[in-house]
Amino acid sequence: ISAATRDAYAASGEMLATLREVLAETYDIVTDDRFDLRLRLAIEAGERLLAFALDQPAREAALAEVRRILVAILFGP
Repeated sequence: ISAATRDAYAASGEMLATLREVLAETYDIVTDDRFDLRLRLAIEAGERLLAFALDQPAREAALAEVRRILVAILFGP
C-alpha cells in the first residue's frame, strides 16, 4: 500500500472505526468518546514508538516497553 493510500484511508476515520469495533468485540470494551481519544493517542504514539523500538540494539526489550506503554494508554486509569 502506498503512503498516499494509507494516509487517505487513515484520514477518512475508517481505520479508527474498524479498530474500535474489533477491540470492542474482542475484549468486550464499551467504547465512548474517552476511549476514542485514547485509541487515537495510542495509534499516533504507537507509530513513533514502534519505529524507535525497531531501531534499538535491545529490540525485544524496547518492544516490550512499547507494549506496556500502549496498554497503559488504552486501558489505564
